[in-house]
Amino acid sequence: MAKIIIKLILVMIVIQSCSLTEQEAFNILKNKYGNNFYVVHNKTDFVIEAYIENTDLLDEVPKEILAFQHLKKLKLKGGNIKEIPSFISKLQEIEELNFYNNPIEKTADNFDQFPSLNYLELGYCKLKELPKSIFRSKNINNLSFEGSDIHGFDKELFKLKFQLESLLISSCSEAPSNISEFVKLENFGGAFKSFRYIDDIPQLNRLYLDNSSASRFPQDFKTIKHLRTLALVNCDQITELPASLGYAEVGEFDNVHFNFNGCKKLRGLPESFKHLKNIRILDLDSCFNFKYIPLGLRIGSLTAKGANWLKMPKNLLNTPCTRLWIDGHRMGTIRGISGMKGLDFAVIINGDILKVPEELCEMKDLHHINLENNKIKNYPAFW
Repeated sequence: MAKIIIKLILVMIVIQSCSLTEQEAFNILKNKYGNNFYVVHNKTDFVIEAYIENTDLLDEVPKEILAFQHLKKLKLKGGNIKEIPSFISKLQEIEELNFYNNPIEKTADNFDQFPSLNYLELGYCKLKELPKSIFRSKNINNLSFEGSDIHGFDKELFKLKFQLESLLISSCSEAPSNISEFVKLENFGGAFKSFRYIDDIPQLNRLYLDNSSASRFPQDFKTIKHLRTLALVNCDQITELPASLGYAEVGEFDNVHFNFNGCKKLRGLPESFKHLKNIRILDLDSCFNFKYIPLGLRIGSLTAKGANWLKMPKNLLNTPCTRLWIDGHRMGTIRGISGMKGLDFAVIINGDILKVPEELCEMKDLHHINLENNKIKNYPAFW
């Protein structure tokens, strides 16, 4: 009897929430969450996006959101939500649900009841298994549960192999040998012990292998033709990259991003990378042993924070680069920096530079340079 009464009370609360106007719901949520809550309206002034982010006050999915009957996107991120309630299925126009970084241990199993839901974010939650209704969904094409307590590659995911375009999983020994059956998958990621079979994904262009414990790529790792992003953040056992990565089909204006932050043992880029011509972003934070960049590359932005380099990686000073940020190093000189054609912005701070080279005045494209917290005692007249 007590359970029935509780359910009736919940139903009454939901009904009351539905009876609120959008403005009333907005005022309630704004009063509770302050600047951590904001919305986006469409042209007819209906709320179509609602955000509550990074607040400990967010300890449940607020029922007031049901007043936003035309809601397309709901992001409840960085809170203390422990359960996803069943009433969210009343948001019949919802396309994107994002519960990233909440300690969610339980969820209603009704994700197949959203006619338009295509994006579901459950990353860094505490779920131990995926709700079965996800595998019955006809529309979900973007699914993430990275950093969760869901380990391995659930075979039920193959029920979505013709619709998933993005899949970020948690820890896993290796991808399944038949992962090539995911014919639309463009974005894929997880923390792996082995990188086998990943290169079989036919449409792959963004690969996120952060926190993987694998120490090497397979010798026969194939070229990922459409590669645009590769992230190996904190893959601290990797010493080298496969040459095949350098043969991706990259156009002059394609946005290519390599994130190797935390790859402490990575020694450099393969010679084959010169075929890429242009890397838009190269992240090398804490890459202590990084020593080589092949000639022939052009880098848009290079960042190396906490890398503690004793000298610049070979060929870097002869590599065209637009933006350079090095924070935390042991370099005593930056002589030769004028070889970085097109350098517009440079920050080289917290290190051992002793002298400002006069060649800086020859760099006509350089509009900003910061050399603070080095060991420079005398600055030249042109400074």
